[in-house]
Amino acid sequence: MDQEIYYKMRWRVKDSSGIDQKKECSGADQKWCNPPREVRVRTKVIHVIDVNKQAQTFTVVVQFEASWIDEEVLKVAENLNVLVNDLKINEEETSQAAGHLVIEKDKTILFAPRLRLRNLIGKEDEEMWFRFYATEGEGPPVVCFRWQLKGVFQEVMELKMFPFDIQYLAMELEAGWEMGHQTNGVLLVKNQNQEYKSICNTLNFVQASEYHLSQRILCKTSRTPPHLSASGAEYAALSCNIRVSRKSGYWWWNVIVPMFIVTSCLFASYGVPPDNLADRSSITITLLLAMVAFKFVVSAKLPDIGYATIIDKYVLVCFFVALIIIALQVSSALGVVEEPFLQYQINRTAAHAAQAAKQNATNSSPLRDGQASAGFVILPGPGVRTVHISMHLVWLGSVWLTLHLLAIPCFIAFLWYRTQKASFWQSKAKTVWLGPLNFADKDTVIQKVRSIMEKCCKTLENDKSAIADVILWEGEEAQKCVEKFSGDSEPYRQKLSFAVVSFVYKEGAEKVSCTEAQDIIQEAYTAQQEDTNNKGPWKRQTRAEHLDPAYLVLRY
Repeated sequence: MDQEIYYKMRWRVKDSSGIDQKKECSGADQKWCNPPREVRVRTKVIHVIDVNKQAQTFTVVVQFEASWIDEEVLKVAENLNVLVNDLKINEEETSQAAGHLVIEKDKTILFAPRLRLRNLIGKEDEEMWFRFYATEGEGPPVVCFRWQLKGVFQEVMELKMFPFDIQYLAMELEAGWEMGHQTNGVLLVKNQNQEYKSICNTLNFVQASEYHLSQRILCKTSRTPPHLSASGAEYAALSCNIRVSRKSGYWWWNVIVPMFIVTSCLFASYGVPPDNLADRSSITITLLLAMVAFKFVVSAKLPDIGYATIIDKYVLVCFFVALIIIALQVSSALGVVEEPFLQYQINRTAAHAAQAAKQNATNSSPLRDGQASAGFVILPGPGVRTVHISMHLVWLGSVWLTLHLLAIPCFIAFLWYRTQKASFWQSKAKTVWLGPLNFADKDTVIQKVRSIMEKCCKTLENDKSAIADVILWEGEEAQKCVEKFSGDSEPYRQKLSFAVVSFVYKEGAEKVSCTEAQDIIQEAYTAQQEDTNNKGPWKRQTRAEHLDPAYLVLRY
């Protein structure tokens, strides 16, 4: 990344973070005050231990990595005559919660962001440590604060779509310094460097049979409302969300399908004559009790919520069907409602004669009148039988089956829509961010980008290395695009020129993001430097990495 941009500490907040904070500064005309210090946060979820929908909590082992630039660290290192990387903190006097960072053998109090977790209700095995890193060139050093803990977080779960629901489990970080502080204002942002991207470990997730856990973490920058502070101050906040989608197989095979079968069996009561209400009721009431038992199973696995879930609504529909059948049968028995019947006749004479002739022909010896043998079957006499079918059975049964037939395509359309909407979580990593670049001649740059990408993928099969598109972006243009088309995403903060390369297959994107591809890019940069007449697109810091899924809008 260009040092002139990366290490510039005095920038207008409106241009850098999208936060417009125009204030009056004492002793001067109205102007821009010192912007808040940008603290970049990386979240690494090491282990998701439990997702408890009844208590509406989740337990994770998580590590937060916050980094910021501090010019004072370099002064302290020079005073102590040590390297920046060798600085150690004074653990007794350092307090991250109080915003005090003290270095050993020095009394200078440095900045700390005073991070806290708003929705944390319990923690164990907490560890905190600081590291200092010198940067290349004359840039100021970076302070890195790492905070690891096993925490229980509170999360109000949205269960209206249960058991087809998706939960976004948020860990809400908040800075203790107000954003408008004269010297220590803080702005929490996601670390957008893909080398230090936030990630969730899914390999040790023990509830994998119940949930699908995404590896990606969605970070959203916000601020606290002024009314939450007695002084009306605003504090920077960063919500780090992990995504779990419920696997509904258990509920299909243990609740939905059994409820469908039990409710369908209610229609068997229409096989009993309408004047025999006792026999009809023995069937319907018994099945109704079975439905009540299923309702208790569903209620026991959900928290006490004030709205009906999808499965609650389905169970209630089954109860209403049972209620309608029982009400119609009782009304018919009492004579309040006349139960219409569809009548048709079955003529068994011809069928009886053909079957009797066939079976008599199988006897090997003739029989005298009145004699019977084991090979001769005396069938019932021929006749015409009248069948009565209740029209209530026809009407209700048709409606019951039609509702299910209509629900199937609606459910498939719902799943498709939800998949398309969740592009951040489910999109394949087929897009690469390549930058920073020099844009002298954009047509030439595109050709060289394609050439270097094809060179990186030369070991792949031809179809696997196919490039779909190459788009060049200036930093400010990318910021405006993300702000316009991805309003809920984290703002794009980098101001460097770059290219977005879209591959047809994910194998191509993975190949150009590996270490071998980085060596090829550096070789191209070296060749460009040796040729004084060649003003190519490459810089010493040029790298290729997967495009952050939050900014997939930059592909188009």
